[in-house]
Amino acid sequence: MKRILKILLAIILLGMAVAYYLYQKPTELLTSGNADFTYTIEELEAIGATESDTTFNQTHVGKKVELIGEARAKNIQSSGATIFFETENENIIVAAAFDGSLNNDLQEIELGSNLEILCICNGIAKPEDPDDLLSETTISFNRCSILNDSYKK
Repeated sequence: MKRILKILLAIILLGMAVAYYLYQKPTELLTSGNADFTYTIEELEAIGATESDTTFNQTHVGKKVELIGEARAKNIQSSGATIFFETENENIIVAAAFDGSLNNDLQEIELGSNLEILCICNGIAKPEDPDDLLSETTISFNRCSILNDSYKK
């Protein structure tokens, strides 16, 4: 009986050590490599308006996407930041999430400046009822990194 308890305790401690390691492991950012897709925000907006969410998600989720567009808004917090891009259609939102380690660079971004970023696509979320005026189509990205530095003040 004591031997079983010792083995269970060892397994639990090992599990806790692995969980702590994975929790503390820094996020990998996309600073290199070739993009699977390259879009301007206008092209992405057109795809978001016409293509079904199932088709888009099957081809884009988990892929590297390079985005080129104008920063409309930013939300910077200690855990990370989100940049929202300017779109012609107010019902389509393009959001790119960044790791907190890039907050200093993101503070320097002036709204209205052109950005080139490389991200992993999370997919598109379309409203259930396309006729609902208050619903929005959201195209989201994460693990983003900045490719250009022309945005700096």
